Amino acid sequence: MKLSVHLKSSKFLVIRFLLEYDYNKGTMNYLILLFYIIQRLSEIWINSRNEIQLKLKYRAVVVDPNEVKIMKLFHVLWFFSLLTESVYHGRIAPNYLEIPIVILLLLAQAIRFHTIKTLGEFWTVQIYRIENLPLVTNRGLYRFIRHPNYLAVLIEFFFLPLLLGCHFTMVAGFLLNLFILKRRIELEEATLSSTSSYQNAFKDKKRFIPKLF
Repeated sequence: MKLSVHLKSSKFLVIRFLLEYDYNKGTMNYLILLFYIIQRLSEIWINSRNEIQLKLKYRAVVVDPNEVKIMKLFHVLWFFSLLTESVYHGRIAPNYLEIPIVILLLLAQAIRFHTIKTLGEFWTVQIYRIENLPLVTNRGLYRFIRHPNYLAVLIEFFFLPLLLGCHFTMVAGFLLNLFILKRRIELEEATLSSTSSYQNAFKDKKRFIPKLF
């Protein structure tokens, strides 16, 4: 009986701690960053698995090895900047901003999961050239826009630092990401257009927002 009461009281203490703990001290920042780092690591695993399949089944060839090296380095530096700024200046966004930002970040997560699932074995970090490749996909969000995955990236690069109160990383990271994404998208579209029916299928679709941009 005493043990049962002790367990119940322990549960209440844990719940009370979770409800009353001041997450603005930085702990929540670290937990959020840990989640995104684990997610990126899982994407690296998916990418490695898919690259093996593409090389074996389609004899895929990397278009520009340096391009992805620059992107990977940038992403590592971005996370380092987030962590550093979180330590010295980071604060969770005010309540009136927190909920809308979290909703947008969850939307970005849903878009990313959707694109990985939709592209299947063709989802990779590297840009590959595959000769005589039919149209990879025209399903899901790809019916409306060309690059839903990069839309998710743009949302994250702006709103994740904003949520964590990392305003320098938000501005600098978002602008640098735009520059890197612009070059990557141009390279990707040129590659797809030269090896598949991509140009005809996507010529009337916008890159990120249907009928707008």
